[in-house]
Amino acid sequence: MPDDTLPAAPARAGTLGFALGGAALLVVLVTFVAGPFAPQHSVGVSLGEIAAEAGKATLRNWIGVEQPAPQAAPWTIDRVLWVLGITLGIASILCGGAAFARREPRSIAAWATGLGIAAITVQFLTSALMIILGVIVVCALIYTLGDVLSIG
Repeated sequence: MPDDTLPAAPARAGTLGFALGGAALLVVLVTFVAGPFAPQHSVGVSLGEIAAEAGKATLRNWIGVEQPAPQAAPWTIDRVLWVLGITLGIASILCGGAAFARREPRSIAAWATGLGIAAITVQFLTSALMIILGVIVVCALIYTLGDVLSIG
C-alpha cells in the first residue's frame, strides 16, 4: 500500500524559536536574579531624591511656576537587557507561529511559543511586582513625612 502522507517539514522555524525562547527566558531570569548591573544609588538616596522632587514640584505648583520639561531616561545595560528579553520572547512566539503554519512537528512549535510567552510573562509580572512594592515604599515614606511634619 502506498504512503499518501506528506513528509514532515524540517523543524527549522521551531528549532530557531525554541532557541530564541530559551535565550529569552535565560536573559529575563539572569536580569532579575543577578541584576541590576548598572550602578545604582542606595535606597535611602533614591527615596530622598523622590521626596525632594515631590516637595519641589509642590512648591512650584503653589507659586505658579511651570514644571521642568521631562527628560528621556538613559539607556543602561539593565534597560537593554529588558528590551532584549522582550524582543527574544516575541521572536520566539513568531517562530513558533511560523512552525505551526509550516506544519512542522507540533511539539517543537508549541515549545517555541510557550518559552516565548513564559519569558514575556515572567518579565512583566516581575516588573509589575517591583513597581507595586516601590509604590508601597514611597507611600509609606510620604505617610511618615506627613506624620513628622504634622501635615498629614
